[in-house]
Amino acid sequence: MQGVLNDVARTGTVQNPDFGASGATPEEQIENALKNRINLVARNATYTIEQTNYYEFSGVGRSEKLVTDVNGNGEFDASEDCWEDLDGDGEFDEIAGRDGLGGADDVVFYEVNVVMPRLLPMTSLLGFDGNYNLTARAAVRNQPYGDQAVPLVECGS
Repeated sequence: MQGVLNDVARTGTVQNPDFGASGATPEEQIENALKNRINLVARNATYTIEQTNYYEFSGVGRSEKLVTDVNGNGEFDASEDCWEDLDGDGEFDEIAGRDGLGGADDVVFYEVNVVMPRLLPMTSLLGFDGNYNLTARAAVRNQPYGDQAVPLVECGS
């Protein structure tokens, strides 16, 4: 599963990638490419696939970056501090990522969760869950086929 995710994620870093899978958007094509290849070994599996993009690797799983900390407490204070508004919503977010693949030079973080039935159902008699729960993660940077959108700096009132 990790190898499939790495391969599909690398393919997704180029402009106009070909995943060999159906879907109206590149995000759907990525999901279908992952499912098609993982289904070869994980029959009857259910999937949760998240695709989140960030401005830089250091932002993965973190809050938006504090630019000005007026009182020096190291925490965001809505009334006075300034931050990089990575998703452009005008609000300080505890998670800086945006949904989807982003654009040129953005970092895309993938998380794939697969739940599939165990091959031998007898394991439930021994107290094990009847399913395998597997997770794979990957982070890749999109190729610089254009200019990366620079986040705006917003400040409190």
